Amino acid sequence: MSNEDHEQSHNIDLHAMNVLLHARDDIDARQVAYDWGTMYWFGHRDLGNTTGLTMGRMVMKPRASNGAHHHPNCEEVLYLLKGRVEHRLGDAVIVQEVGDFVTVPPGVSHQSTNLTDDEADLIIAFSSAARAFVPE
Repeated sequence: MSNEDHEQSHNIDLHAMNVLLHARDDIDARQVAYDWGTMYWFGHRDLGNTTGLTMGRMVMKPRASNGAHHHPNCEEVLYLLKGRVEHRLGDAVIVQEVGDFVTVPPGVSHQSTNLTDDEADLIIAFSSAARAFVPE
């Protein structure tokens, strides 16, 4: 097969598939500041760019904790890029190191605490594009 034939066999109509590219400026505009840090929302139903998941980045201030909460309608997964984070999951306590992946089942109360004197940086995703958030 020639290179041209190979390229032709892999043509995909991205418009027909509703594939969207979101530039960094769009993502930076979707940040939400909290006392404990900042959420950067990449995709969810309210943004109109996903139908099956929510995805974002969580940057936690040094030694900060977000409040205990749960998500009754979806799993949450957290991948740690930078820092060291303690997670309280129900009665369990785990410490997440860089490169660790944590899964929080639906309905489980959880809270995260940055254990370092620098920012903690996490990629987070939820198994619903319309995640529910219930503070405790």
